[in-house]
Amino acid sequence: MKEVLAVLVTFNRKECLKKLVNSLFNLEYKLKGILILDNDSTDGTIEQLQEMKFLAETEIKKEEIYKNNYKDIECYYYLNNENTGGAGGFAKVVELSLKIKYDYLWIMDDDVLPDSKCLSKLIESIDDNHKVCIPNRTCENFKDKACIKLDLMSKSKRFGKRKDFIRNLENSLYEVYDMPFEGPLISRDIVEKVGLPNKDYFIFFDDTDYATRCTKYTKIYFVTEAILNRQLPLPVSSTHEKRKNWRNYYFERNIILFMKKHGNGYLGKIFFPSFWQLCRVLNNVIRFRFYNVKVSGKALVDGIRNKKGKTVQPGKL
Repeated sequence: MKEVLAVLVTFNRKECLKKLVNSLFNLEYKLKGILILDNDSTDGTIEQLQEMKFLAETEIKKEEIYKNNYKDIECYYYLNNENTGGAGGFAKVVELSLKIKYDYLWIMDDDVLPDSKCLSKLIESIDDNHKVCIPNRTCENFKDKACIKLDLMSKSKRFGKRKDFIRNLENSLYEVYDMPFEGPLISRDIVEKVGLPNKDYFIFFDDTDYATRCTKYTKIYFVTEAILNRQLPLPVSSTHEKRKNWRNYYFERNIILFMKKHGNGYLGKIFFPSFWQLCRVLNNVIRFRFYNVKVSGKALVDGIRNKKGKTVQPGKL
């Protein structure tokens, strides 16, 4: 039986985390262990985990890893010194995971909820040619789709044509080129070859960047019957909103950073990402949405200047 380590990043979602951890303890395919990276939560997450017997210690210090055993599953906990965003959290939790023995790494955020057979279906689908498998997140809060093409010449991470996505998921398996950090199962040898997620994105595109790096060594399967529910709807961060926010800034800046790294040639790496971001700025000027000009303009300038990491505080823009 292959050993699977589930790793997850949490920040101020103790109720979602409680449901997730309980579901992980009751999977059909038993986990070897669970590793939680806490991005410096302030909502009583530690007390919640102590109450659930996931954590045995009464006093927790930052930047130390704690180990417990509950229901014959290894329980690991690490409290970050600050909130490093999803990208920083996933980078750190993968780094910590490499100190633990396992065959497969199962990566997820704190607001997902796999059904009891989700991991079993992923394990059944993984093979020598497809060493990464991702679940289907179709549920009442989200309708998933399979990204069967990733155009690295376009203005964003996906070309956006309907033919690039499978929306009516009729087949059991699809080969895909993108994945969220919401349930991908990855063979350890791929993790070791690819390395850590890129913390410099802060949020957005760290998962697409990782998927693109994985495809250099293996193909990726979308497993339709591996159901992973979302406890919460995705946060709204559309570039078509009347008023943009800090999340829009990171999304738009990171398009440029991602394409600079993975785009095809000068047009893909430099011209198209910057050109279409400039079009966003001008579109908001025409519409007299000057606050949006500020957000998109900063994303454009910071992307061109290659400014990475947490350049805007969450909720401050």
